[in-house]
Amino acid sequence: MNARWEDDSHLDLATVIKVSEAVSGEIVLENLIDTLMRAAIEHAGAERGLLILPRGEDYRIEAEATTSRDTVNVVLRKAGVTAADLPSSVFQYVLRTKESVLLHDASGQNPFAADEYIRGHHARSVLCLPLTKQTRMVGMLYLENLTPHVFTSARMAILTLLASQAATSLENARLYGDLQEREARVRRLVDSNIVGVLIFDLDGRILEVNDSFLDLLQYGREDLVSGGVRWTDLTPAEWRERDERATADLKSTGTVQPYEKEFLRKDGSRVPVLIGAALFDARGNDGVAFALDLSQQKHADAEIRTLKDQLYRENLVLREEVNRCFMFEEIVGSSIPLKTACSRIRRVAPTDSTVFISGETGTGKELIARAVHKRSQRAERAFVSVNCAALAPTLIASELFGHERGAFTGATQRRLGRFELADGGTIFLDEVGELLPETQVALLRVLQEREFERVGGAQTIRVDVRVITATNRDLGPAAANGSFRQDLFYRLNVFPIEVPPLRERQEDILTLVEYFVHRYATRAGKTIRSIDKKTLDLLQAYDWPGNVRELQNVIERSVILSSSEVFAVDESWLPKQSVQLRPGVAALTAAQGAPRSERETIEAVLAECRGRVGGSSGAASKLGIPPSTLDHRIKALNINKAQFKFR
Repeated sequence: MNARWEDDSHLDLATVIKVSEAVSGEIVLENLIDTLMRAAIEHAGAERGLLILPRGEDYRIEAEATTSRDTVNVVLRKAGVTAADLPSSVFQYVLRTKESVLLHDASGQNPFAADEYIRGHHARSVLCLPLTKQTRMVGMLYLENLTPHVFTSARMAILTLLASQAATSLENARLYGDLQEREARVRRLVDSNIVGVLIFDLDGRILEVNDSFLDLLQYGREDLVSGGVRWTDLTPAEWRERDERATADLKSTGTVQPYEKEFLRKDGSRVPVLIGAALFDARGNDGVAFALDLSQQKHADAEIRTLKDQLYRENLVLREEVNRCFMFEEIVGSSIPLKTACSRIRRVAPTDSTVFISGETGTGKELIARAVHKRSQRAERAFVSVNCAALAPTLIASELFGHERGAFTGATQRRLGRFELADGGTIFLDEVGELLPETQVALLRVLQEREFERVGGAQTIRVDVRVITATNRDLGPAAANGSFRQDLFYRLNVFPIEVPPLRERQEDILTLVEYFVHRYATRAGKTIRSIDKKTLDLLQAYDWPGNVRELQNVIERSVILSSSEVFAVDESWLPKQSVQLRPGVAALTAAQGAPRSERETIEAVLAECRGRVGGSSGAASKLGIPPSTLDHRIKALNINKAQFKFR
């Protein structure tokens, strides 16, 4: 370590004055930061330092200083604060309390010893100073050294002075930068040759105007400079209080920063302007004002807001469409359970009734919802899908109904909710059973009255939206025990559609396999001409707990790995227990005592029922499984059920 950091005797009055003058003498922010960091490193005995400044609602590392022998290197970082830069627990503590943290030996017992940074970087001497100006945090100075007990009392005295002076200097530099930016804006306005210029006095007389100002207000030059019209007469009554404050600023400071207001034209109409003014002499009576016509900007802002809302609405819907698979209305299959569901779709689609779709995960509930929308009178309008289970509970209301700017932390601008995006179209609420009670109340109001308010807003929004909901839960018991509102359940359950699981659609598996194989082979640029017989038997024997989605994923994976023209699936991808006994078969086998194979169990029950599968006295009923499932297993196991008819 440098010898000058080992002796505190040099930290005398001269050092105090030197540090104070060095920091207070800079007004340009980047120069001030460089000076501040060098002074902190040199007089604190630190090996590394960070200057952290606020930027909006967040903080960022403005600069980092490190030592290399006798050299201090300062780098402007302008990066976010991370746990890799300094102990996050120390940073958060200083940010919360505005109190300094000094650790003479961070490796010892202290409230921050468990911090990952301290343990990983082996920092021993740690100091974090808040830079405050009249109780307001304007920054933070972090210093560290790998050696313990570096920050002595004498050095702390210097650093405390440095922090106090730095807070004042940083605030002055910020104000200086703001002033430079405002002056630059005024210069741009003047140089643009599109601003009106008015020379006036504080008594209200107009001494001179330029052509742009005359064009702005549609007055002739004599109308204004003759004294018949005073500049105070050009301001509508509701803006005069603001003008009075601006005049007071002119009298006290000689300038007034640009602000928005309105002028009255000669014909009585109004024009929005941005106006700024300054006196020629701070103690004088005459000055110059600059007025920029904001009419086009205001009109453009209104159009932009309208277009932005429309674009946001269209882009959100389009993005969701692109992110989803393109099976828009392609419901594949011809089994009786699926035909029943499709028949209900055809009946309800032309109406505006609320549809309640139930079914296991992966059965294609959203596909059913899209089919209802496609066949409805709203088909040309938006279809907006919301997965209620995927949203944070605290954000569901904002997502569905939108929010106003400032409604909660992070709400930096107004946002339209999904119901507004779906206005005139259809909204699909998947996993509706996951909604919080307060959101259930708001949804019930939308269903009953077709209106709501954005979060943080008072304006009532009316919408014309068809609501389709879905769940993989049985909401009947939930409504009965009070965990889901009964009145909402009845409003949602107007027209129920149950989507059958894939295990009840065994005859659709071949069709689905052919469809998905062709689809993913085309996408992958491969040619697959046939399906392996063993693979087909395996797929038809599998129980598909994940339903069509699981089948789709297995086929896509197989196509990707396929290197021949014959489609095949790796048997290890399908859990063995789902290819073995069905629940009803397994239960009956267990009840009969000695373990049996699935074939033996099915044959025994067929013999008992004389080969009959369906009906209340059929084998399927005794096994507790659907007749279609038992038929499929009989075919898969090559059982001749006719042989049991005459036993």
